[in-house]
Amino acid sequence: TPLLHTATYCYRFEYEFLTKFCNRFSRWIDAADATKVTLSSSTRFISGLTDKSSNAYSFIGANGFTYNSTLFGRGFPSFFNDNANTQRHLGSNMQVSINQPLTFFMVGIDTNTGATTEAAFDSQTGVNRIFFGRTNNGATTAQMWAGAGDNGLFSTANIMASKFMFSCFYSTTNSFGYLNGSATPYATGNVGPNNLSTLLIGNRFLSGGINQAWTGHICEILRIS
Repeated sequence: TPLLHTATYCYRFEYEFLTKFCNRFSRWIDAADATKVTLSSSTRFISGLTDKSSNAYSFIGANGFTYNSTLFGRGFPSFFNDNANTQRHLGSNMQVSINQPLTFFMVGIDTNTGATTEAAFDSQTGVNRIFFGRTNNGATTAQMWAGAGDNGLFSTANIMASKFMFSCFYSTTNSFGYLNGSATPYATGNVGPNNLSTLLIGNRFLSGGINQAWTGHICEILRIS
């Protein structure tokens, strides 16, 4: 799977991670599994995804992301978007409901250096939001929040312009972000009180016409219960 794409040392991390947590995945979006990707009329554009966890959620209505057209790293499959200022996304599910505490895990890279906010995931409606993405400061600083506005926890450096694995532990009291399998938190703080209702992948919530699509590659997004 794409967990091992970022560096050689990730091979052992991948084995230990999957062995320990695979039976606890409650959402699993994986570009390495083509059987879970639906393409639009046999083209390179994605129309929907199926969650690989036992919940098998469907993420429908995907727009603008391609599959296996622009590859990740040394030629690995990924979901790719080349334009941030659009309503492109990888699909949504209106039935997803997730309470804090929770952990999300993502593998990818951001290829846009412009001053824009970009969401890897968010709520679909703009209500009961749990967000992960990058800030609008012209850098690639990781950002986590669980609330109505652009608040929460920020990483201390520009980490997303290189291939990354980022684990986000959301808690209403104290939250953590871990980079590339490190045992030491990369960032800590308060992300806000919200639980997640509905889930959108690859953009900020769309109900208000927000155009903040993730630009670059998404290889894997996991939610661990």
